[in-house]
Amino acid sequence: MDWFELVASRHSVRVFQKTPVDREKLQRILEACNQAPSAGNLQAFEVYITEAVSVRRALARAAWGQDFIASAPLVLVFCSDPDRSATRYRDRGRKTGNALALAGPLSDRDTRPGRISPA
Repeated sequence: MDWFELVASRHSVRVFQKTPVDREKLQRILEACNQAPSAGNLQAFEVYITEAVSVRRALARAAWGQDFIASAPLVLVFCSDPDRSATRYRDRGRKTGNALALAGPLSDRDTRPGRISPA
């Protein structure tokens, strides 16, 4: 499949199966995230994984009522890391990262069951 076929076959999913996500598949997705191109190859982001229903509901509310998010078996939340971006791009990187970040907490920090930090 070439790139144009890939783009043409892309679709949004709004209904999810109740089955858990296979951990091996999740690991492959996270590895692909770490290998994806980024400015300065810094991967200036953190990925948080949550299966907690309360956190998924909070994310759905934070996404302006996109309730399908709460029905997913797990959610990956990508958060910019302005400090990592600033290591190469100084203040410009920090400002850009902050512009991309969501403001405000979604829930208590201790309810996040998993976290993967790009190395």
